[in-house]
Amino acid sequence: MKKYKVVQWATGGMGKNCLRAVIDHPAMELVGVYVYGADKDAMDAGTIARREPTGVLATRNVDEILALDADVVIHAARLAPPYGSHDADILRLLAAGKNVISINGYSRPQHWGGERVAALEAACRKGGACRKRGLPGGSQSRLRLQGSRVRRGTERRRPERSGLGPVVVAQWDVCGSPVHHG
Repeated sequence: MKKYKVVQWATGGMGKNCLRAVIDHPAMELVGVYVYGADKDAMDAGTIARREPTGVLATRNVDEILALDADVVIHAARLAPPYGSHDADILRLLAAGKNVISINGYSRPQHWGGERVAALEAACRKGGACRKRGLPGGSQSRLRLQGSRVRRGTERRRPERSGLGPVVVAQWDVCGSPVHHG
């Protein structure tokens, strides 16, 4: 079974639930955790998630996260106005070659139009982040930023296309394991 390398970004209410799901899922390997609070910096991810120690220490250093080899970053930062407040972080992740799933309204970026969409597209091109790397849909498909239902369970979304070009929506079961559709 292929293991997907996952970074958890933020460990508040939603992020902590995602972190638990990643730690508990046999098809996922936690490779990094980004935290905002100094009280969680250098803390073991298992401790944060109320699980056994994982050996993965949380960091407040974005450059450490960018340097990791990861298939996907689950971006679960707190949503707060202005709604583009997470753009800079997400653009850096994409430009560094990280695929991103965000809970913060990035599921239909074409609705914003203009400069925000252009910036996301440019970051995807720069990092090749939107190319599938062993995820469903084949190597020529692009991964759209997906504000998926990141919570424990087996809720699935059907594949769609967006205005950003040929796009396959990553299907995630239990907050990170790809669901293959025939």
